[in-house]
Amino acid sequence: MIAGTVTPVAERNADSSPVNDHRNGPMTNAERQKRYRDKLRGGPPVGRWACHLSVAKAAQIQGIGRTMIFMAGWISKYAPEYEEQIISGKIKALTPLYHRLKSEYEAKLFKALNVRPSDGATLFFRREDDEFVFEWTEE
Repeated sequence: MIAGTVTPVAERNADSSPVNDHRNGPMTNAERQKRYRDKLRGGPPVGRWACHLSVAKAAQIQGIGRTMIFMAGWISKYAPEYEEQIISGKIKALTPLYHRLKSEYEAKLFKALNVRPSDGATLFFRREDDEFVFEWTEE
């Protein structure tokens, strides 16, 4: 070795394929399919569901349980008059309210299903005077 000269050090995977720099040798079929798929989509996928916030992550951010989110969603859909009270903090315990409303809903639903008028009838429900009201209508 001559003093003052530097010998080049071979970098890892320096002799790999210019098409696929992750490994030496030709691409596998899986790599080729992945590359083709990504080219059709306009790039590699960003995540399982890009821009989607999972229920678990939302619950973690808010410091509550997943079940609480599902209960609040059910109340919001089937008894929206309670939504404002829940948001403002007038109703502290969500679980007893949910169980009371859900059991009332199911009892009235099963009662309405027992008196089904005909095959062409459709069952509708609404909230009236803080109670669930089910009605069969024929179109």
